[in-house]
Amino acid sequence: MKINPKSEEGAITLIALVSVLFMMSFLMSMYILLANKAQRSSATTAEIARKYNNLDDLESIYANYLPEGDVIPIKTAEQFRQIGTDTTVEIDGKYYEFIEEGYYVLKNDIDLGGYDYNNDAWVSSKQWTPITSDFTGTLDGLGNSIKGLYINNNDDYQGLFGGLVATVKNLNIQDSYVKGDEYVGAVAGYVYPGEGTIKNCYNYSPVKGTSHVGGIAGNLTDDIVKCKNTGSIFGNSNVIGGYFTTTSNTSTSLDDVWTENSTLTQNLRFVSGQDVAIVPKGFKVSVDIFEQTIDDGMVIQDGDENEFVWIPVDIRGNTQAEKEADFETLRKNYADSRYNEPASNAAQWELDEYAAMKASIITYEGFYIGRYEAGVPVEAGSRTGNSGTSTMVVKRDCFPYNIVGWGTSMQDYSTEIIVDGNNKGYGAVYLSKNMYTGSNYGVTSTLCYGAEWDAALNFVYDAGFDVTNSTSWGNYKNHALTITRKEARYSNNGTNWTQVNGSFSKSSGNAYALTTGASDDFKTRNIYDLAGNMHEWVMEASPSGSGIRHLNGGAYTKNGVNEGQAVSDINDGPAQTSTSYGFRVALYIN
Repeated sequence: MKINPKSEEGAITLIALVSVLFMMSFLMSMYILLANKAQRSSATTAEIARKYNNLDDLESIYANYLPEGDVIPIKTAEQFRQIGTDTTVEIDGKYYEFIEEGYYVLKNDIDLGGYDYNNDAWVSSKQWTPITSDFTGTLDGLGNSIKGLYINNNDDYQGLFGGLVATVKNLNIQDSYVKGDEYVGAVAGYVYPGEGTIKNCYNYSPVKGTSHVGGIAGNLTDDIVKCKNTGSIFGNSNVIGGYFTTTSNTSTSLDDVWTENSTLTQNLRFVSGQDVAIVPKGFKVSVDIFEQTIDDGMVIQDGDENEFVWIPVDIRGNTQAEKEADFETLRKNYADSRYNEPASNAAQWELDEYAAMKASIITYEGFYIGRYEAGVPVEAGSRTGNSGTSTMVVKRDCFPYNIVGWGTSMQDYSTEIIVDGNNKGYGAVYLSKNMYTGSNYGVTSTLCYGAEWDAALNFVYDAGFDVTNSTSWGNYKNHALTITRKEARYSNNGTNWTQVNGSFSKSSGNAYALTTGASDDFKTRNIYDLAGNMHEWVMEASPSGSGIRHLNGGAYTKNGVNEGQAVSDINDGPAQTSTSYGFRVALYIN
């Protein structure tokens, strides 16, 4: 029907038609808006999970991705105590249902009142009752802190949460104190594997218990991600973390020495349950909770973030002779009588160093080994056929410090190595011995000794790693593998490197060198590449006195069984180099 807009009837009809069209458009817009809101609401959790780690401003997550009403804001301790109680709470004029599956967000720090700052005392009437496993939702701290969390009893499953089946993330615990019996942690007493999740949480406060005690939680599980602890942890068994005392074995704990950004000014004992390690001057214990357990490989770092792992040594003898006999069994486990240590025609410096290393290990019942093979920072450039860089570190994602000899000769390591007219730089012994010098450190650095290598093999063998067929946990020619670590690099000749950028695969039979720590598949008790990747020079020597030194652990050019397994040794002249020759630094306590 045609309408004449100039006529009165036509005008009325046109107005009515426009009104209908406007109403239809409005209703359609409202439908789309509501539908989008419902879809957005249902996708909220997945959206945050996908985008969270790429956002620096935590508040922007909620401004950009959460519709109003999808989260429950928490601003006070009284509101915090209502989490998951199915009560209705008024916050800033709005009403929220504090449901068990709710998504709760801290808008600021929360003080639970357990500590009286004015009188410097804990408040017994403000003791915290852990949130139970009835809560199945999410608590997101947005980087804020819980303060004044006070628990002091002899009950099991103690922490901010008791047994955790919910998600807790981006939360700090500080100015708090948690004490229970079994399964005790600042965030949760126990995390149910596959059900509870703790992510990006940091504990600064002391935690005490009898067994299964940790800074974040009383148990370790893959569901705990990127969490840190610098709180002193006290317990008798199954302790994740520890506390410091002086090396004179006094009972005074030194709670104030553990901070993330500073290193120790003296050698201290790190006590973790029944286990003890010595943390040397110039170093700190890693704040990563998975690197604080001595039994799993406790990691220390210097001020430049070079990393080493404590290797406990079982010295049981009572007399000095018995203790020395215990030490000698270390190198007999795998090396038998094939090699000499020290060398049969060793120079005086080697005799003195061996004696000092042996005495230290007997005294402190342990030593440190490089967490990674000696490496070259990527920015310094890889080693080449001539001297290449002389910058050496013990860090992840570095080029291996390959094309390196042991030293110039059987007795001399201190001058540059010349092979076929080419300057190969200083050897492995020189580089290792000069990593830590002077009074700033409480250790002596050396090239790894055969006895130390065998002690490290004992350590990983006790954790279930096969050292005679190490194919599955090393970079070998006969190991088909996939590397997904973006920062890792690979090379088919040990000199020209390509960045992985997310995925690199090789089939069995192909040989590729990799950068240090390229995959967690090569990690054993927090030590990387002890099997495969590079043959590693050690201090052991041929018993013939012929000037031959040895390399352990196999290489990327070998198979992980029969020829290149972790217990294997090859030998070569001390000045010889290869793209598959590297080394590892060890530290003994001064």
